[in-house]
Amino acid sequence: MRQVEIERILFNEREAAAALGVSVKLLRRWRMLNKGPRFVKLSGRIGSTGGRIAYPARDLYCWLESLPSGGSKAAGSAA
Repeated sequence: MRQVEIERILFNEREAAAALGVSVKLLRRWRMLNKGPRFVKLSGRIGSTGGRIAYPARDLYCWLESLPSGGSKAAGSAA
């Protein structure tokens, strides 16, 4: 996939939760606590409140890459 294409991909809440393997409820909680991946709020109709939440694909990927990982063995360690 070209860089330009991934920059334009937006996931809705349900798609982002599925991609991360978590529930929509947990994704919403992370958003409320400013702990999850970056999101954008798309404006609703003129005169209405609220808007649609979207998660840029690139930001989901970067957020996953920033999480600590484990399970790798140190060189020379016994199995």
